[in-house]
Amino acid sequence: MDDDSVTTDQRPDHSRTPVLEALERYRRADRRPFSPPGHKGGVGVDARVALTLGPDVFASDVLALNGLDDRRMSGRVLERAEELMADAVDADRAYFSTCGSSLSVKASMLAVAGPGEKLLVARNAHKSVIAGVILAGIEPVWVRPRWDAEHRLSHPPGPEQVAAAFERAPDAKGMLLVTPTAYGRALRLATGVRTEVAELPGLVPLAEAELTGPGRAFAYDPLLVVIDVSGLGTSGYAAVEWLREHHRVDLGLGDHRRVVAQLTHADTVVEYLGSGVEHGMYVPDPSDPELRTLRVVAR
Repeated sequence: MDDDSVTTDQRPDHSRTPVLEALERYRRADRRPFSPPGHKGGVGVDARVALTLGPDVFASDVLALNGLDDRRMSGRVLERAEELMADAVDADRAYFSTCGSSLSVKASMLAVAGPGEKLLVARNAHKSVIAGVILAGIEPVWVRPRWDAEHRLSHPPGPEQVAAAFERAPDAKGMLLVTPTAYGRALRLATGVRTEVAELPGLVPLAEAELTGPGRAFAYDPLLVVIDVSGLGTSGYAAVEWLREHHRVDLGLGDHRRVVAQLTHADTVVEYLGSGVEHGMYVPDPSDPELRTLRVVAR
């Protein structure tokens, strides 16, 4: 679509994908970039690398400035995409970043406080926060997280802890608070996973009842499955390594007694198709009309 509008009747049109659409237009136009090395649209890439990663990765390596957009960014490609993101998460502004969330953490800290200025920081902060403190020369005012003695994990500081910290440091420029943490709940698919895991001896799935409430977490990530493995006489660290070595399963987090599996929409494709059939979705020529089984056909 070449229409630059991302609003319909003054409401953002979330069916639009400004960056992806600009990339599609760029590739259709068969442009020839003479930009910095590494942004050649796949021209000259080592054949061994292309064989492993695929040619489309490099064909999509295009600069935004003098690439997807002009030197003044007058096409508002990134700006329109960020506007859609801000609306999606109910924020005033959204900013895209590269190099993972660690770079965004540092950038947000630098935008709030400078050398010698104070910033409230939870004591169990990610290492990227510590790097940001050092990089910016910020004086951290540590705020103790809330310890959950029953489940032996830390929850983000609550309003009382934050208010007390601001009383100790009234000149602090703000606070960096990460919530929800990596301990949260899962979607419908994960609910079924937790039910099955609970039937296995030594494994205890943790859900909303265990992780939220007074003295615990306020927010709850709907994309995580948290499993306490201490009943097996092992640690989450060891469980993560065992799953990787013996079952080729990579988990996002393990600690001294838990493992955490991160789910996304990609894990729910079969569930989505099944629910669609239940509500009248037409599946062309399935061997099983109720979609209890799927055939995978190679062509």
